[in-house]
Amino acid sequence: MKQDQSKISTNLAIIPARAGSKGIPNKNLLKIGSKNLIEHAIFAAKNSSLLTDIIVTSDHPTILEIATGLSIEVRQRPIHMAQDDSPVVTCLQDAVSFIETTKKNQYHNVILLQPTSPIRTGKDIDNVIHLMDKNRSIEGVVSVSECGVFLPDHQYYLEYDNNLNNEVLIAINGESSQRIRRQEIPQSYVRNGAIYAARRSILMDENKIIVDKKIAYVMPKKYICNLDDYEDLELAKVIVPAWENNLL
Repeated sequence: MKQDQSKISTNLAIIPARAGSKGIPNKNLLKIGSKNLIEHAIFAAKNSSLLTDIIVTSDHPTILEIATGLSIEVRQRPIHMAQDDSPVVTCLQDAVSFIETTKKNQYHNVILLQPTSPIRTGKDIDNVIHLMDKNRSIEGVVSVSECGVFLPDHQYYLEYDNNLNNEVLIAINGESSQRIRRQEIPQSYVRNGAIYAARRSILMDENKIIVDKKIAYVMPKKYICNLDDYEDLELAKVIVPAWENNLL
């Protein structure tokens, strides 16, 4: 991690990577492109100029070994915080308390880097921190990408119709919305999972990493890559190497 004398805030990056995963077993250790997912997250964090510290929180011994080998602080996550239904906020708060006790320091901001969204750079992280520093009235920043053609007014959910004996399409924003031309719909954005930033006080006192008063850090939609299931994995095997080699 490079040091920058222009830092005006202290920033802690937390990389949560528990062992269990229902969708893809041990997915945080899967190699996608040149690195596994935990290494992608660590590499981006270490290439930030504005992060003060980085910590990996995990209950997986191999993940902890990888982080330690890369000179990253680690937190052996308590078992009760590593279950399928464990809130991510709780493990983030635990990591903050652990490292602040160790370092005898209190941070201004907390940056969440999820390994399952590997497309981000140190520059992206620094850009988010710059937004936090420039906009003192906000509580946080969320990285997003344009929806593209997947606009909310053209989205549906499925509902079973007993009369038709089948599932039917129900427009999320009402039936009239599905007839609106794409050009007439305001551009909308989706969270891409790459970076979440929050004031430390909001995370610790209000139990939020996705805060109320937030602004966007917009990233290209072609870089959306979020691994939840095997279909995501197959797509990531194409997108991530292309991104690494500047082919996207």
